[in-house]
Amino acid sequence: MMDLSDIRAAIERGIVSDLEDAFRALVGWPGEDEIAGADATERQALLERICDALRDDDRQMPGGTREILEDAAADLRGGRYCDGALAVLADLDHWRTRLGDRS
Repeated sequence: MMDLSDIRAAIERGIVSDLEDAFRALVGWPGEDEIAGADATERQALLERICDALRDDDRQMPGGTREILEDAAADLRGGRYCDGALAVLADLDHWRTRLGDRS
C-alpha cells in the first residue's frame, strides 16, 4: 500500500524509482495498489504530476504495467516509463475517470 504522503514525497524528491512506484500504483489503481489518504481528485492530480516527472525516464516498465496500459487502450508506443507517461497524458480524461471514486 502507498500513502498519499509517499507519492507527494516522491514528486518532491524526484527519485526515479519512487516516481515509478507511484506511477504503477496510480495506473493500476485500485487493483495494483491501494493508495491511502487520497481521494479521486488527489489521485487524478498526482497521476498528471507523476507523468510529467517521468517524461524522460527511459527505464523499462514491468510487463504488468504495460498490460494495464494496453488494456486501457492507451496509445503506448514502447515499454519505457516515458512511453507510459506520454500515453496517459495523451488521454487524461480516460485516466481521470478511471481514478474516480469507486464507492
